Amino acid sequence: MPDYLVPFSQHQQQYFVFDCQQASAEPPIRYIDTEVDQWLTVADSLDSFLEQLGPKVIDLNPDNELTPLQRNHYLLVAQGAQLDTLLARYEADADKEWLFDWLLYFAEHGTPAQQASALTAYDTQRLYFKRQLPRAKDAQLTALFEQLPHLKDAYHAHQQAWSPL
Repeated sequence: MPDYLVPFSQHQQQYFVFDCQQASAEPPIRYIDTEVDQWLTVADSLDSFLEQLGPKVIDLNPDNELTPLQRNHYLLVAQGAQLDTLLARYEADADKEWLFDWLLYFAEHGTPAQQASALTAYDTQRLYFKRQLPRAKDAQLTALFEQLPHLKDAYHAHQQAWSPL
């Protein structure tokens, strides 16, 4: 790419860049797909670009193969039942370290609804995949759920069904 293009987002061979070729206060935003050699100006400025952004419907079709970047992005923006569906989608075959990183994230930084989704997903992991769980992260989740007052009762109800790791 030419030096006057400053990338600020990339997904595989697709980029969004600031086009600094012209000496203007606000450079235009360009979309570049290097795989098919497509170069488009999508906005006159960053403000204009941001105005065009809006929520995207999360594709929950289980046949849709997601890249790791898409999978992480969907988990980050999912709300309510969407988050439950995504966490359930990865309960059996996802890397447990990766999954527990997300459960820890939601338990620590999530909304109460996200924390409840994390507890439900954690319950499934403890019931069906206990021998595969990362022990240090399991201990962290246990400590976190013990400290969340709105989930303490639900956590203890789940805990009664778990056998030791």
